[in-house]
Amino acid sequence: MKVAARAHAWSLDSLVDIIDAHAHDGLADAFADDQELLATLELGEATLFRLAARACGMPPGEPLDALAARAGVAYGLARRIAVLPLLVAQGHLPLPQSRLAAAGVEMQSLLAGDGTGLTGVLVDLADLARDRLAGARGDLAALPRRFRSAFLPLALVEPYLDASVQPGRDPLRTSHELSHFARLLRLARGQMFGRV
Repeated sequence: MKVAARAHAWSLDSLVDIIDAHAHDGLADAFADDQELLATLELGEATLFRLAARACGMPPGEPLDALAARAGVAYGLARRIAVLPLLVAQGHLPLPQSRLAAAGVEMQSLLAGDGTGLTGVLVDLADLARDRLAGARGDLAALPRRFRSAFLPLALVEPYLDASVQPGRDPLRTSHELSHFARLLRLARGQMFGRV
């Protein structure tokens, strides 16, 4: 890690940000509202994308920061939605409490395994993830191909979301983890064609 940090001019603050982003892990009521959730995703997942892009030679600055923020939110939301049943089983509910309250969903009911009313919240969050994914794709299209490799995990966002918010699916019963082969295939296609 030290060698990579030196070679790519990663700041110690960036590495601390990634650790800080996981401070809420394991808490039932981790996020009060969208702002708190998005800030955490931009601190954690976005920082990982930013560091990967720097390792690919992308210069620091506003274009990278904006792209990494969009990518981090899209990927982070998709992953949280996909593995929500596992997280809830561990007593962790990584969703904005304000959205749950507006939908009439009680945290205690969710933690007890009752997902009534949760689907609408997840569909709205999936739409937010897709919006950020579209913005990231727009940014990526203008970049040299060598920088795009850092953003290959975005190729997994749509499959995670599509599987997770299917009509009639119980959002607390089945995690939607892609198979190892399916992940590799999507990443390989993204690398080969330069698209995520």
